[in-house]
Amino acid sequence: MILSIVVGGCKKDTDEILDKPADERLSDALTNYQTVLAQAPGWKLFVYPSGLQSQDVEVGGLTYYVRFSDANRATMVSDFTVDMATVPKESGYRLKAVQRPSLIFDTYSYIHVAADPDPDVSSSPTPQPGFGWGTDFDFSFTETEVTDTIRLKGNFNNSDAFLIKVTKEEIDAAFSGAMANILNITSTYASTTPFIVLPGTGNEKINVAFDLSLYIISFSYIDGSGNIITINAPFSHTINGLHLKSPVSVGGFTFQDIYWDATNLYYYILQGSTKVPLTTPASPASPGSGSTG
Repeated sequence: MILSIVVGGCKKDTDEILDKPADERLSDALTNYQTVLAQAPGWKLFVYPSGLQSQDVEVGGLTYYVRFSDANRATMVSDFTVDMATVPKESGYRLKAVQRPSLIFDTYSYIHVAADPDPDVSSSPTPQPGFGWGTDFDFSFTETEVTDTIRLKGNFNNSDAFLIKVTKEEIDAAFSGAMANILNITSTYASTTPFIVLPGTGNEKINVAFDLSLYIISFSYIDGSGNIITINAPFSHTINGLHLKSPVSVGGFTFQDIYWDATNLYYYILQGSTKVPLTTPASPASPGSGSTG
């Protein structure tokens, strides 16, 4: 009798939690995702490809500014090339239950180019065909709660991805050439500036280097024991500058974005509301310039 009461009580609690059949709960989740995606002015989709790890190739990130419609159409620009950043392209998307609720870009779009197995199309950084950039074009939602930041996981290459809601002003600017503009700025800045230095809080100097072929930014310095320390950070572009996959701690600062100052023509990080400009000296930071962390 006691056992039946306990089991009956557990069943009642479970029934109250799972008050709908699994198929219906899944349908509700997909509808919720669809509503949230389509009602927002736009989204930044950051994708960090993982499929080239087997080739010992590390690549940075890719950015897509995307508008989703209720009619399962997506319009996007991308920082993969200047052309893709200049001309918005429309394609199809759908939400579907694979193993988990998934966002699938189901007609060829800018997000497919980096995944194209033809290296002449994808400009793959690995010499073997069939890899592209090791990225994805369909993603699982990894969290049931829908917020202004949605975490995703690539269904094929397990790429990490994030959807971040943006304002109408930001998406309009991205579709009106701001994305292409920041690509050109970064390319010119990296190619015409021999030495870039981040001044640390203790007068230490951190050398900064861009690898625009792989979208990796490096911070290097000599620590107190005389060891060369290098931090490689995957990055991609936003209309305001560069976004790192994860926050970086170096020189007494912790930051995840590097912004472009269009008036003074330099990149900078923010510490609170204070700008810390990257400097462009005539020579790289001296090995004896100090330690950082």
